[in-house]
Amino acid sequence: MTHPLGPGLPAARGHGSLPKIPMASSPTESSEPTRPTIETIALEAGVSISTVSRALRNHPLVSQETGRRIQEIARRLEYTPNPYVSALMSHLRTARPIPYQANIAIVDTLAGENDWKKFTVQQRFHDGAAERAKQLGYKLERFWAGGPETNRKNLTRIFLNRGIRGVLIPPLRDYSASGRDIPLENEELALVTVGCKLVDPAFHFATNDQYATGLLAHDSLLDLGYKRVGMAIPDYVECIVEQRFSAGFRNALERRGSPSPRQAVLRYDSVRGKKQFLQWVESFKPDAVCSTFPVVKEWLEEAGIKVPGQVAVALLDRDSTHPGWSGVDQGSELVGAAAVDLLVQVLQRNELSVPKNPFGLTIEGKWVDGATAPGKTKR
Repeated sequence: MTHPLGPGLPAARGHGSLPKIPMASSPTESSEPTRPTIETIALEAGVSISTVSRALRNHPLVSQETGRRIQEIARRLEYTPNPYVSALMSHLRTARPIPYQANIAIVDTLAGENDWKKFTVQQRFHDGAAERAKQLGYKLERFWAGGPETNRKNLTRIFLNRGIRGVLIPPLRDYSASGRDIPLENEELALVTVGCKLVDPAFHFATNDQYATGLLAHDSLLDLGYKRVGMAIPDYVECIVEQRFSAGFRNALERRGSPSPRQAVLRYDSVRGKKQFLQWVESFKPDAVCSTFPVVKEWLEEAGIKVPGQVAVALLDRDSTHPGWSGVDQGSELVGAAAVDLLVQVLQRNELSVPKNPFGLTIEGKWVDGATAPGKTKR
């Protein structure tokens, strides 16, 4: 019977039975020096074994000063974890509920304290992050940074006083890809952006792969039999994602030989959006349009254009609040969960402040068939 930790370890027998772990030889049995253990470090540091264990994992319950002192002792003693013990403890942690670790925060900068509830994508980010945090032993708290007294210094002090070291940042209120308006002082916190990729400064991030989403939307509509597919997208959305939706869409246009690739993409503003959109429809004459918001369907129908009879419509961010719609489900809950995974990794490595080499996780969406863009031909 093979043990769940892999070949070479005997399977446990009976409830609570553990595999035997090879122990270091004593000096009388071998000429090699005794391998330093966690107990060795605890004795030298004058702390408990559990404190050493936490410090070596950069646990937030251990103060930074104590953590640095213990890690310095471990380096001096040339301590390395026993791979058998590490594998065993990893198995045990996954086989039982993880105890509480610490709180992490999610901060939004929207105009109103509860405005995030108006946006399904924000709710999905939050739900996915909260569930994943719970699975990993963390509790997610939400903070609003839009209050008159909620400045960078105050909010940072609140987090540090409450033992919060990890923070998730959804898209910023000013619809910019710049990270300069993060409402926190970054030097003592680990930050991960969720749903967007910021620059200047850049942080680790988790987001939908908007490039792949734009490409998937075009190809799916083309495969359904539509010949002249267009994209209509608000200008501020393109700013948030650094034009990745349209970049993927244009790549698909050129690769599939679709007509008028330049005219196929419309970026409209929030004031003149309807007028710009209808002028573009009259000029480009699409038989299918993909967009981030369902309002384009309303604009078409108000202009007397039948959907999907004359023009099909698909969403780039389709979810359960749009039953019957065709489009791409971006998997926003998975994005929130991935952001927490990334944040916990950063916390365990004690990597605070702005990262020198930021990296990210991207989640690809999936196409969902619906009544707003029925198939004209068999795929």
